[in-house]
Amino acid sequence: IKDNIRSQIKILEVQRLNRRMTINHETTYIPSRTLCIKFAGQQLPSDITLFNAKYTVEPYVPKIRICYLCYRVGHIGKDCKNSKSRCLYCGQEHDKSIDCEHRSLPSRCINCGGEHLATSFDCPVIRNHKEVINLAAYENISHVEAKRIITANNNPASSSITINPRNFPCYFRNFQQLPAVSAQGYSRFFQIQYI
Repeated sequence: IKDNIRSQIKILEVQRLNRRMTINHETTYIPSRTLCIKFAGQQLPSDITLFNAKYTVEPYVPKIRICYLCYRVGHIGKDCKNSKSRCLYCGQEHDKSIDCEHRSLPSRCINCGGEHLATSFDCPVIRNHKEVINLAAYENISHVEAKRIITANNNPASSSITINPRNFPCYFRNFQQLPAVSAQGYSRFFQIQYI
C-alpha cells in the first residue's frame, strides 16, 4: 500500500488498524479500512492519493488507556506499578474473585470519587484525559503541554491571579525586620521588603 500512496510529505510508515470483534466470548481482530500513516516532519498533508482516489488526512487520536488492575487512566495493566488490583465497584484493594459487598450499592469511582464505575466515560477525570489527548493530536503539541492548557482552561481563577504587593498592604509600618538568611546554611528566617 505504501508504494501506491502519493503525498506532498514523505511517508515513513503505513499500518492498517484492526477492529476488535467479540463473537461467542472470543475476541478477534479483523483488519479495518483505516490506515495509520506516519509522515516525516511536524505537519500533516491535507490529503493523500491512494490508487487515484483522494482521501482526507486527519490526526490519529489514540484511545484512552484505562488500567483494569488499578482502574486509573493513562496506562494499561501490563504497565501498572500497583502490586495489588483494585475493585471496580468500591475502589478498595481486594481480590476480584471475591464478590464485593458494595456491588449492590452505588459505585464509587477511584479517579474522582463520584457515584459511577471507574471505567465510565461520565467520569470527569476520563473526560479531561480525552480532551488532553484530542488537543495534543489536533494541535500537534506534547501531552504535557496539552495537559497544561486544559488545566489552565478548566481553572480560570488560578490563571487570572496576578501577585502584586499593592494587593497585600502592610498593616504595620513599623514592622520589625527579620534577620537575613545566613550564608552558612539553612535558616528559617527571611527578610521582608516593603515597597
